[in-house]
Amino acid sequence: MRRAAPLLFLAIPLGFALSGCTTVSPGTVVLEVPVCSGETKPAVLRQGRYWPGLSYCTNYYEIVSREQRAVWNQSSDEGAAVDESITFAGKDGQKVNTDVGVGYVIAPADDDVIGMVQTFGYDLNQTIHTRVRDSVRNGLNMCASTMSVDEIYGPRKEELFKCAEAKVQEEFNAKGLLITRLTLNSEVRLPKQVQEAMEASTAATQNAQRVEREVASAEAEGKKTVATAKAAAEAQLTQANAEAEANRVIAASVTPELLQLRKLDIESKKAEKWDGKLPVVSGGEGTSMILDVGQTAAIVGR
Repeated sequence: MRRAAPLLFLAIPLGFALSGCTTVSPGTVVLEVPVCSGETKPAVLRQGRYWPGLSYCTNYYEIVSREQRAVWNQSSDEGAAVDESITFAGKDGQKVNTDVGVGYVIAPADDDVIGMVQTFGYDLNQTIHTRVRDSVRNGLNMCASTMSVDEIYGPRKEELFKCAEAKVQEEFNAKGLLITRLTLNSEVRLPKQVQEAMEASTAATQNAQRVEREVASAEAEGKKTVATAKAAAEAQLTQANAEAEANRVIAASVTPELLQLRKLDIESKKAEKWDGKLPVVSGGEGTSMILDVGQTAAIVGR
């Protein structure tokens, strides 16, 4: 346990009592700062209980040591009462605007914490909303200087924020204030004329794609109709060819012998139907005619 030198006052927002044992809570550190000439450098008090005592020459400052986050929003419903969003420009000079978040934490080593407060002061919140915010905006401007508005809004958005994050980290991490992340907390807001132009371009692209789909659909339907008609024609041709082939085969199979056999078959069927009576032809009154049997047979055989 560390025992601080006696003091008469405490210049801290901590609530260290003028007497009695005081606790440094988890997630915070307390800087014990000598203020009289000839004193040693500040000391970092971490989680535990301490007996500060009384001293003319010591001040105490509490600093949050856990990771924190700040967001600069446009809407007053999400942050401060004023617009804190960040505006920057691309390579074409067009300005864009967005809400930005930053994560940060103090360095773990005591010497780094001491170096941080000696550089930026004890009010970490003020440092974030002034120096760090300025550096974030500067980093976004520098990284966006090689990008068009279309690229910032679209395919290079992630690249832009990674670039700006690296620049802010390079500036602050070595000084005991660790920037853990930089985040895009809203859509990228474009100038009105740029937004309208992009919307018109998007609409034109979508319309062109719709026309292409309709043309492709019509072509497919036409090919389907042609294919159906072709299939029907081929089916008819196949049927006609089959019928013609059948007729050819039948015609080729008819011979004189076959015709003679067919004639005999017909005559045989007629003979089977004859009842054996000769036909009688009557003339006028008192006359009669008897036909020659041979002639009658010839007639029946016809």
